[in-house]
Amino acid sequence: PTRRSSDLCPATEPRTEISGNKINRRLRGYNTPDRHVHPKSLVLGCGPSLASFDFAQFRGIAVLGSNSIGQLAAPTYYAIFDPFVFSILRELFYATPSIRILPPWIDGSCDYRIGYRTEDEIGFGTSRLFSGRTAGFLCLGLAAVMGATEIHVIGIDGYDRKVLHGTQLPPEYSARARVKWTDARRSLVYAAWRSAAEWCTDNNVRLVNNSTDTFLYTIPGIFHQYPEGG
Repeated sequence: PTRRSSDLCPATEPRTEISGNKINRRLRGYNTPDRHVHPKSLVLGCGPSLASFDFAQFRGIAVLGSNSIGQLAAPTYYAIFDPFVFSILRELFYATPSIRILPPWIDGSCDYRIGYRTEDEIGFGTSRLFSGRTAGFLCLGLAAVMGATEIHVIGIDGYDRKVLHGTQLPPEYSARARVKWTDARRSLVYAAWRSAAEWCTDNNVRLVNNSTDTFLYTIPGIFHQYPEGG
């Protein structure tokens, strides 16, 4: 893989590509092939819409979350892909009773190591992961790899907003978020979500937004549980 700097993951070592088939084998397990196969999944962002979300309606399905989500919920799968975020949230990550996912470029114990190629930013599918420059988008890709035919998302509100209403995060975490969300990065993220929505439409995967205040209303092909602003 090509070495290249990235705001999402400023690693000193190159990212490691893990193909979709290998991801499937790692998550599903050779001896328990159905353990990590989830037809319905919920992907949690870290936006303020989580404050009023009723998690009870999704009890019993696979939940994927990342970064500071452990302050609010214990997802089935908890992933951190950014070494900077991991350095700040390491204790939270290990205190949360989840199946933990880290990439090869983060030094820490976990249940599964899953990476992606630096150049794979915009795109979607089950053959490999695309980053979309956000951990939430990577979790969306993992849900697809696990075989989801219905993926709900909540907390994917907009990347220039406060995260996790009512939670406390170190000032350096919030400061970095404010700096990295440039117009160019925002355009890339939106393009990645458009590619995901197109793939889901073409592959009969229902992608459902559960927030009432989010940029996802501008993405064709996404179903919405509630009317915008409702």
